[in-house]
Amino acid sequence: MSEDNGPAILPNTSKFKAAIQLMNEVEESKFPLLLNRIIKKLHSKKEQPFSEEEKEQLVDVLGLNLSQLNSILDSCAFIFEQAAYYTLHPNRLARQLHEAELNETQCIAFQKVWKAEGNNFISELKEQSLVPKVMDTVKYQLHLQMAQSNLSRLKEPTALFELTLNDTDPENDIAPEKVRVEFTHEQLFAFYQQLEQIQGQLDSLS
Repeated sequence: MSEDNGPAILPNTSKFKAAIQLMNEVEESKFPLLLNRIIKKLHSKKEQPFSEEEKEQLVDVLGLNLSQLNSILDSCAFIFEQAAYYTLHPNRLARQLHEAELNETQCIAFQKVWKAEGNNFISELKEQSLVPKVMDTVKYQLHLQMAQSNLSRLKEPTALFELTLNDTDPENDIAPEKVRVEFTHEQLFAFYQQLEQIQGQLDSLS
């Protein structure tokens, strides 16, 4: 994880500041437990860190109302997501939180939890797809069509592609989707150049 200072990655909004102040009011011994539960469940698309029943218990234990609790949980999740996106070093995360006026004890709690669980969380995210469908197979064929201009009888070649898309969630029993796309020579060449650029960016990250 990167340890350089870099730009601020946390918002300076009144809503986020209010959430930080609520975090400061959480009992120091209980705050790390919240963070551990959040980061271990955050990668799941179908399971929330806390059930509605558990939230009701937390409201009583922490002396908060439900809106305040949700603000804390959502903001903690957002902080971990930002830390994952920027692959923050635990020390840098603590510094960013300190600059956001989170108290020292809570900053240390974030730092320790991120140090212990951050790599696992990032690995879980890497295994997930950001889109509901991914490409499985590609078929193509060439096609000749008459030029639209009345001044020419030349045939314009095009390429027809059929893409088979599968749902990324194996639990969804959804049949593959067929998508057909047609390119002219000029469009296909431009698309190829974009793919080359994307490939270069992926190579630089690997």
